[in-house]
Amino acid sequence: HYLVQKFRLELPTDAVKPALPSAGSLRGRRALLQGAVPLPPEALASLFAYVCDPSKPRVLRSWALALAFSTVSSLRQANAQNVSFYGELHVLGRDYLLSQHADPKSRGRVPTVFVTPLQDFSGSTAWFVQGRSLLWPQGDFLWADVQGDPRSHSAVLLRCPLEAGRIQWAMQIVLREACGMSATQAATITKHSAHKTLVSAAQAVGCPWEQCIELGHWAGTVLDSSFLLPQEDMRRKKALECLSMPKRYNADARLRRVARIVGNQIQGLAAYLRAKPPVAAAQTFDTMWELMPQYNRFAEGS
Repeated sequence: HYLVQKFRLELPTDAVKPALPSAGSLRGRRALLQGAVPLPPEALASLFAYVCDPSKPRVLRSWALALAFSTVSSLRQANAQNVSFYGELHVLGRDYLLSQHADPKSRGRVPTVFVTPLQDFSGSTAWFVQGRSLLWPQGDFLWADVQGDPRSHSAVLLRCPLEAGRIQWAMQIVLREACGMSATQAATITKHSAHKTLVSAAQAVGCPWEQCIELGHWAGTVLDSSFLLPQEDMRRKKALECLSMPKRYNADARLRRVARIVGNQIQGLAAYLRAKPPVAAAQTFDTMWELMPQYNRFAEGS
């Protein structure tokens, strides 16, 4: 949408159209613009603040937590409904949460381990502490169902997960109430948008693709299935030479490397928000990725 509005170039030409991807009946530029956009960091900052405001409706605060948590964890919303928390760790003066999520589409697949930074853009963990208190200690879902109008203080959270088909509806409400988005702006955010924010930040600053893989939880991550293998399986795979040599080494070292990568993106987004110049209200959520502080290999590692 941004490219369509800002650029008036007559692209692509007939010569390159056959080489461009297609999406259904769409081809060329329109096909390239299909798909979820990342949740803007400006909206994420508003979510952090909203969760910590006790004057806001309890239901919306809990939903704001779900969207904020899934964004800093790079989760799709379907995975946010199958989360188990392991515990917290401390890396380079910052707090992180180690968790796993199961794939709702596969019973046999090994759960995915991921790291969540607990400090917000101001360095506070209040958003997580207060938001987590709104849900149940043993619950494995972040989007809880509701009885009543979620915008009302009289609405009640139900101890059951929100139906998958209603999560998009809940997101639209949160984005409009907590972030001040218009209906049109909120409609551009999908259930996959949270998964793209930290990866987009890393790409904007020039992070190596190996770090983007860790943020997106894609194939090749160091926190893959070998991270959860029992010792007996590890010994068997070692004997059969089925496990590559780097996967046999210290799990704690791998975990702390991923925490550092994730934390760098949060600090980079915080620096971006401090440096972003004032804009008109209609442009609040137009992220200026070019203002992100560029990747520093010597400070952040490769």
